Amino acid sequence: MSSTGHSENGLSHGGCQPGQPEAAGHATRSAGFRLAAIRGALDIDNQVVYHPRMPVTDARTAPVHDVAGTRFTPLAAPSSGSTEICVWRVELPPHADPIPHELTREEVLVVLSGTARASIGGRVADVGAGGAIIVPPDTPFSLTVVGGEPVVALASLPVGGQARMPGEQPFTPPWAI
Repeated sequence: MSSTGHSENGLSHGGCQPGQPEAAGHATRSAGFRLAAIRGALDIDNQVVYHPRMPVTDARTAPVHDVAGTRFTPLAAPSSGSTEICVWRVELPPHADPIPHELTREEVLVVLSGTARASIGGRVADVGAGGAIIVPPDTPFSLTVVGGEPVVALASLPVGGQARMPGEQPFTPPWAI
């Protein structure tokens, strides 16, 4: 360590510098230490940042699943380290046909933009940005877009939850695996 309190790598390791307010030296040391610790602890691939206690998915590089024009982008699922909940981004284009289905577990969708028309068990409601749609298990459900703006929502379903199309067996959607 040099007489200025910096090591050879330029990080401040102790004390405040002459002329600096007391907190300035500590902030430099803290930020430098955090950056070095993060660089040393992470293993990165093109979808998930692996940290021993915190997997992080980058939506820009996550796989996208297209079903009849609706896009599903997985953000959290067992394949990315989640053990309790699956979360994905849903993008519904205007004029997309609704896809009636049921779920074996409760699903929650939070509308981020646009206005969705949710049909749940025969009841219909329009839900705008900031609103939530709570779909009970084993209840017929579908979404459509109201107006000309696409709907973007975050959906969550407990790990192990499955979808079921009318008259078919339950299956796990690929964005929840």
